[in-house]
Amino acid sequence: MVKLKKVIIYSEISWSFLEQRHHHLARYLSEKDCQVEFVQRVVSRVPSVREMFGRLRKRRAESSTKHVSKVIPRQLTIRSSLFLPPIIPLSGIYNWIVWFFLERPRQRNAIIYSFVNNPYVIGGDYPIFAQHNTSVFDIIHNWWEFPWHKLAHRALVNKNVKLFDKIVTDSPVIAERLCSLNISPHIMLPGVGAEWLNIASSSTKISPVFFGNLRSNSDLELVKRMSAEHDTRLLGLIDETVAKSVGHARYLGEFSADELINEISNYNLVLLPYDQGEFSKTIAPAKYFEALATGALVVTGADMSHLPGFNDFVFRVDSSSQKALDGLQEAIAAQSINRQAQVAFAGQHLWKKRFEDLFYFLEVE
Repeated sequence: MVKLKKVIIYSEISWSFLEQRHHHLARYLSEKDCQVEFVQRVVSRVPSVREMFGRLRKRRAESSTKHVSKVIPRQLTIRSSLFLPPIIPLSGIYNWIVWFFLERPRQRNAIIYSFVNNPYVIGGDYPIFAQHNTSVFDIIHNWWEFPWHKLAHRALVNKNVKLFDKIVTDSPVIAERLCSLNISPHIMLPGVGAEWLNIASSSTKISPVFFGNLRSNSDLELVKRMSAEHDTRLLGLIDETVAKSVGHARYLGEFSADELINEISNYNLVLLPYDQGEFSKTIAPAKYFEALATGALVVTGADMSHLPGFNDFVFRVDSSSQKALDGLQEAIAAQSINRQAQVAFAGQHLWKKRFEDLFYFLEVE
């Protein structure tokens, strides 16, 4: 067993981003008195010109909007990545130099935990004088079906699963694919904190909410149809490129973790607007168990039947149909009867147990 002393987490998202498994993992490790480095914004693609202009406009407006700060645990250090997206020509040479001279010395005796499919975080094909202890690749995206630069990302993920010592995934479907490649992964589905249990409104009047990150590859049609019939609220991050595509839904902004849980108590329906393509048939969103835990009716157009509890507790609609929301009131009534079973089911999937099982698989104490 390896003694858990230092972990470096390579993350595409920033520490200030909405709560994901990256943040829960970092907090769990810091509570174990482990030295944790959170390397943020290890980007996998170059944003489009439209996205870059949207981000610039957002930055200009930030000074006049509410700023949500996130507490940094005592044992946690945050720093920004210098790696380039590995899909850029000649980026491999640059990324290897960054690893060898800057990252490699930091990695001495550390466990490397990567959420990104950049093989250069551990030296790529030439890990000369690598100093880390164990490397872990956590596949939280279906990189084989990633919406951008698909062929490049397929090649990268195929390389990563061979280079890293341990493979973790949040998707049973991805786990099956890995097994077909003679790789034995650890399946770690998303978890939920106990503070989310049974917080939704018990009203039978339909009151929908979305919380999370709404962007161009979301099921915007579901949001638009829901907002056309019911007073729908959006919490979290709304990409500039989709702000005009959400119909009559009202955006309330960002919330801290405690504020978000308090706000959710005003609603009895949670939207999971994931697209209806192949990408959603393998993913395991962090919000899934949180949404179930609230006790609210969970509504989506995506086929995520690979997730436990999906067929028992989720109301799936065809958001492209004019009659997509038929039966919604009846679903609310049926769900109110099934609410305690739904909450109890979500309570079986707490983060603490997830991480205990993870580190047993990693042979870490």
